[in-house]
Amino acid sequence: MKRKKLRIDRILYCLIFFILLIFLIKFSINFTYNLILFNGVKKNEIITINKSEVKVWKKTVNYIHENMENVTIKHKKNYITISSNDFKNGLKLDTKIYNKTINEKIFSNQKTYYIENNELIKKSSKLKIKVPRYLYKHNYVDIYVKNKNGYELYEKSLKVTDKYVLFKTNKKYDSYYICYIYLDNISSSSKVNVNVNEEKKLKITLNPTNPTSKELVYEYDKKIISFENNTIKGLKKGSTNLVIKSKNDKTKAIVNVVVKEKTKSVSKEKEEVKEEKYETTVKDGITYVDGIMIVNKTYSLPKSYNPGGLTEEFMDAFYEMQSAARLDNVDLFVASGFRSYEYQVDLYDKYVSEDGKDAADRYSARPGYSEHQTGLAADINAADSSFEDTPEAIWLDENCYKYGFIIRFPKGKEEYTGYKYEPWHLRYVGKDIASKIHNAGKNISLEEYYGLESKYKD
Repeated sequence: MKRKKLRIDRILYCLIFFILLIFLIKFSINFTYNLILFNGVKKNEIITINKSEVKVWKKTVNYIHENMENVTIKHKKNYITISSNDFKNGLKLDTKIYNKTINEKIFSNQKTYYIENNELIKKSSKLKIKVPRYLYKHNYVDIYVKNKNGYELYEKSLKVTDKYVLFKTNKKYDSYYICYIYLDNISSSSKVNVNVNEEKKLKITLNPTNPTSKELVYEYDKKIISFENNTIKGLKKGSTNLVIKSKNDKTKAIVNVVVKEKTKSVSKEKEEVKEEKYETTVKDGITYVDGIMIVNKTYSLPKSYNPGGLTEEFMDAFYEMQSAARLDNVDLFVASGFRSYEYQVDLYDKYVSEDGKDAADRYSARPGYSEHQTGLAADINAADSSFEDTPEAIWLDENCYKYGFIIRFPKGKEEYTGYKYEPWHLRYVGKDIASKIHNAGKNISLEEYYGLESKYKD
């Protein structure tokens, strides 16, 4: 059987047909695109270009030059406003924007949205940038720029609207850094004493000093004090906690304010109430005063907090104290140390079922309010009243401060601590603080020393 010869001319006709078809399709697409673009420009609409380079009709370019002062281009969800004279064929559209963590103190190691310098940004007069969720969730952002001297603030607390940030550019800056700088902590006096009708200025320090949001809110008993322009005024005898909170970040400081009546019978020197200034910070839901972790009926720990046992600093101090006690023929050991949140749930519920809630609250902490969860507290030898007045209890009362410990719930101090006398319960605070508390007075409690409350809300 004879095979038919393959005709090359037919193949060429087919190729030419397909090439013409592709050309016509591209021409139609480009024509339609440019027609929409030209009509949009005439209506003074925003130009949407999804390509990396502008290839438009010459009459579109001429119309922009003759009739418009500025033109706004939408590219990759961002809007760039440039001078109409800078709009031309061949204009490269490359908005290099990406996430970048900057290890600089002013940024507090926060992730920033970095806009890199390029031809389009250089020509811009205004940028409208769509920011990622980690920024738009805060509603406000800062913009920093970089020059030969380093980073400097360009725009402060810019409003985020529908996930976009709008700002004017400046040709002398190479790049822009959009960021949100968190307020890590608020520092102030932990205790303020003031007389009725007396005013005292309260110093409040923010760290870092350049957070995006410096807006604070205040909670206090308005019958006892007034608070305006960082000034406390005593209205009525009593005490209240002035809670200073960041409106946008999860941080706060607590100031215990005690208002007293001014007594005429005492000398002027005694009328002046001493104000102890201790730094109060709240970090990760935990309150620290003077660097000491505070846990009582007012200040709690997060459910997740778990150091995994008694801390290394507690055990090192305990072994030192244990060795010293043996020289005096006193034997000390840990009867009950670290307790997790879950363990405290079962223990507290057991005591409530046996003695009732009111009784249990005098000797057992509710879950999240137990010092045992800190890993810095332990019951020594025997956690019951049989330990009272033993040689071991007497030795601890006289010597534990030398090794950084305090009797956490001293005798006769239930109104301050919220717990009955527990000579066996030791809390590690460090040798310096323990000595100061010991020297401040016999059986003084941690609450008295720092002017703190220890009361459940319910």
